[in-house]
Amino acid sequence: MSLLQASNITKRFGVVELFSNLTFSVNERERVALIGANGSGKTTLLKIVIGEEEPSYNGEDKKAGVVTLMRDKTLGYLSQHVISNLDNTLIEEVKDVFKREIQLNEDFTRITHELSLDVHNEKLMEKYDQLLAEMETLKAFDYLYQIKAILSHFGFSERDYERQIASFSGGERTKISFAKLILTKPDLLILDEPTNHLDVATIEWLTKYLNTYQGAILFVSHDRYFIDDVATRILELENNTLTSYTGNYEQYVIEKKNNAELLLRQYKIQQKEIAKLEWFIKFYMPKPRFASRAKDRQKKLAKIERISIPKTSNNKLKLHLETPLKNRKKLALFSEISLGYGHTLVEPFSFYLFSGDKFAVMGDNGTGKSTLLKAILGEVELMSGAIEFARKFKIGYLKQSDFDFGTSLTPYDVISQIRPMMGRTEVRSHLGRFGFYEDEVFKAISNLSGGELMRLNLAKLVLSDYELLLLDEPTNNLDILTRDALIDALKDYQGALIIVSHDRHLVNQVCNHIIYFHQGEALLVEGDYSDVKEQLIDKEEIVEEVKPVVVVPQKKKMTNNARTKLQSEIAAFEARLNEIHLLMTKDENYDNYQLHNELEIEQKAIESQLLVLLETLEQDNQ
Repeated sequence: MSLLQASNITKRFGVVELFSNLTFSVNERERVALIGANGSGKTTLLKIVIGEEEPSYNGEDKKAGVVTLMRDKTLGYLSQHVISNLDNTLIEEVKDVFKREIQLNEDFTRITHELSLDVHNEKLMEKYDQLLAEMETLKAFDYLYQIKAILSHFGFSERDYERQIASFSGGERTKISFAKLILTKPDLLILDEPTNHLDVATIEWLTKYLNTYQGAILFVSHDRYFIDDVATRILELENNTLTSYTGNYEQYVIEKKNNAELLLRQYKIQQKEIAKLEWFIKFYMPKPRFASRAKDRQKKLAKIERISIPKTSNNKLKLHLETPLKNRKKLALFSEISLGYGHTLVEPFSFYLFSGDKFAVMGDNGTGKSTLLKAILGEVELMSGAIEFARKFKIGYLKQSDFDFGTSLTPYDVISQIRPMMGRTEVRSHLGRFGFYEDEVFKAISNLSGGELMRLNLAKLVLSDYELLLLDEPTNNLDILTRDALIDALKDYQGALIIVSHDRHLVNQVCNHIIYFHQGEALLVEGDYSDVKEQLIDKEEIVEEVKPVVVVPQKKKMTNNARTKLQSEIAAFEARLNEIHLLMTKDENYDNYQLHNELEIEQKAIESQLLVLLETLEQDNQ
């Protein structure tokens, strides 16, 4: 059943049409990935869906498209507006989600106190039953546990709870917004590049969480592994139109290839038929005896719905990284180095670096990954140890987001300043290899998207020959085709690479060594991300906190009716605990992470309440 329906959505900016007459739906429990090249309009389409932007009029009818959300359903979108007040502390901001649950807990405390003084009060007992039913429905006993669990997964400790939101960095605020959005549990969750700013362990957890999410999800992502693991359907925005594919990214690639091959065969068959008809018309039309037949062929030709081969808007980029190194040579020894700023982030570790080595630096956020790159460049000092370079050599450095371009310049200006001897055609040809075509080479830097800025940085980087490349999150903001082109170039590069990245596809395709920072230590693995995941991430255990027991004090002897009611409640709780046990041990629920999590929370809440009731019954027996 459609949770969201979008019909005839068009968007123009001036005379430029971004997309036209898009129609699509999102069904309940569906996880839809919206993909496409940088600049194709994915984020704009999401903003139209959530109502932040208006669609343009469609053609001459002067009517705009319509987006409809099913009645009584909620929609949640990750944006800066999720945070209500920068002056709030972290815990105040996140508790804002649980206003009703907090009120219920306060009412529960008050009523249980009143009941302890007047156990025979039937009206109080009725209120107590109603309150307890609503709290169980909303899982109100567990709201603090839910907050702590989600914040922990996003890398926040209890020491952060009393910090003002304003004191957190932009990336940390994004994670706070994300955590708060997940806690609201909207019926339709809309996410734009959800894996940006997240470390790989958080991405792994988020993947599991979203796969068992009870609502629907519409998300934009260029992370191939994430799309593969989460999506049940793909919407591709290409050539101003939207095409739907069933399945994940891997299935989309196969289906799109098969569709293209089928369309090409049909096109060739049709072209042969058209050529025959055109020849017949041209040859026989001048001949009076055959003119009527030629006219019949002319009518037949006019009725043919011509197959067109869609232009490929995402031409395969071809990147090439040069290096003077042709043979394997030792470049550096990292001897017992430790990293930090005032305090140690990573304990001492050592490794050799040779040409041809391709290291990925991964791990939790704030553990020193970018600090390692800066230490190699001499921008920060090591806490201990030394980096011993075998000789002097050129090092290339690609920053994560700090693009050092003048905002008044254009891509053409940037390349011309670096290589003034390059002619106009040569500059345009070079930029074309990085996806800048026609007038795009004269677009102001200030108007470039994050993906376009990263592509320009890559275009600048490849103009020099480096023996060592340091890349800090090089695939951030890049679309999938540009990522693939970069991966191909890095695989062919014969120099040494040290890449800070959470892009698991890039790491598995390019790197042969992993340095994984975790809990103050560096795990060095010869292999790819899959080896690290097997050794470390899959073995991480989540320590659950025991929630406080809510006690209903009883001071007076219960009536027979109250005693019977108490025994009935005990029997109901015991029956539910048995049901939970059966659900958790079923084979089909073995991999259902969210169901297990919810059942464990409910089990602990019931056990706490059951203990109270049993103690009450025992006291009454005395």
